[in-house]
Amino acid sequence: MANLFDVVNSKLFTVFARPDRRTNYDLLSYLYSLYNGREVRLSISKDELAKRLTGFIAKSAFLVMENEDGVSISGNSFRSKALAKISQFKATGWLEVDEAGEKELKVSYALSDAGGKILRLLSQIAGREEERIGYSGYFYAVYRLLVPFDMEKAKDSFEQVLRLTGELFQSLQGVISAIKRFIDRLLENEELTPEEILDLLLNEYEEQGVVAVFNDLKGRDNPSKYTLGIISTLESLRDEKLNDLALAYAGDSNGDRLVEMKKRLRLEIEEMLDKYLSVNDLVAAIDEKNARFYSSSVKRLRFLLNTSKDASGRLEEMIRELKDKDPSADYSSIVSLETSGYLDKDSLYSVPPDREKELREKSLVPPVDPSLASEEAKILFGVDEFSKKKIDEYVLSLLAGRESLDSKDIPLSDDDSVFRFLLLQMYSSYEDVSYEVSFRPGEVRNGDYLVRDFTLTKKEAWL
Repeated sequence: MANLFDVVNSKLFTVFARPDRRTNYDLLSYLYSLYNGREVRLSISKDELAKRLTGFIAKSAFLVMENEDGVSISGNSFRSKALAKISQFKATGWLEVDEAGEKELKVSYALSDAGGKILRLLSQIAGREEERIGYSGYFYAVYRLLVPFDMEKAKDSFEQVLRLTGELFQSLQGVISAIKRFIDRLLENEELTPEEILDLLLNEYEEQGVVAVFNDLKGRDNPSKYTLGIISTLESLRDEKLNDLALAYAGDSNGDRLVEMKKRLRLEIEEMLDKYLSVNDLVAAIDEKNARFYSSSVKRLRFLLNTSKDASGRLEEMIRELKDKDPSADYSSIVSLETSGYLDKDSLYSVPPDREKELREKSLVPPVDPSLASEEAKILFGVDEFSKKKIDEYVLSLLAGRESLDSKDIPLSDDDSVFRFLLLQMYSSYEDVSYEVSFRPGEVRNGDYLVRDFTLTKKEAWL
């Protein structure tokens, strides 16, 4: 592979190593849109380019802007700024003078080939957070191109397989990367509230496509359905049909070109084989990351919603706050001295007693209603109605006698049904549940609620 800096202008990236790098990126992105927008332009006259850039700068109000010599031009006129930036982008290799325009004594500028490609790549990277992750159907598409392999269309078919394989595994790596970003946000931000965690878990995690593509991967796009045929055909192309495939590319059975083509194709086939042979490990890594995100989310929610702090601790905290605000205040109306035990003028600042130690003081135990105690015991020691098993049974009852059920038709009559509606989505990614969820873009109306659009179906093993 050639060194990048042997191919492109060595000054190309200097515009991103300056104090006004954010300004330069916005300006170059705008220039890219002029050349590759609705009207594809090969070149633009200097006057028109300056006019367009002047208007963009006037609307954007950039705070930091320098010329190619590093001198601030923030106080210059909008047109002066535009001309300085055109000169800078020409000197650094992003723009080049159109030769035909120069011969006609009318200077025009074209976007350089390297500059255009790099800006396209940068826009894809910058837009990563806004794009949904997707790869649905890639395994099937590759399988259909290879099984059976049409040697009459060998070159076109193989090129498509090569391209789709690269995109597929890049997307699968993107799923892992996306889940990792969510885990990092969850663990690194200590200020997240329960509401924000629920929003992160039930809205953003789905909106980014993580849940949808993960369920597709475990269900409809299950790689195990196709990878065996893909691997078998690739091995056949490498071991038995490599010469025919190379001929389809080279068009000549003699010479060094055929030998070089066979070497290249063998290398490409082996690289694809390595990818498909490792796909189970990749899916397992995605599964593990997804399970970790759900586990981390639930643990954070349980921690933040924990109500184990006893009433006396809360009272002490409240009195401390009052004491700090008004040290001279009389609190006998809040905690009467005759019933306060150890409370004295210094007790508000004393270390709280160790509750694990045995307290020898006698205390009055209020009478307990046996029927009320029995009901509370049932709640504490009874079956968790929102466990994974119970939610699984609930979904099976919804699907009784049906092949599928859309989210808009799932009953949402009370708080418990709404909670089950949220939990069945969370539990759907686990292998030991009997159903699967297929998400679709957008939202639908279910009674008084606006909910995610998806369909519930039984897994094949439970049909």
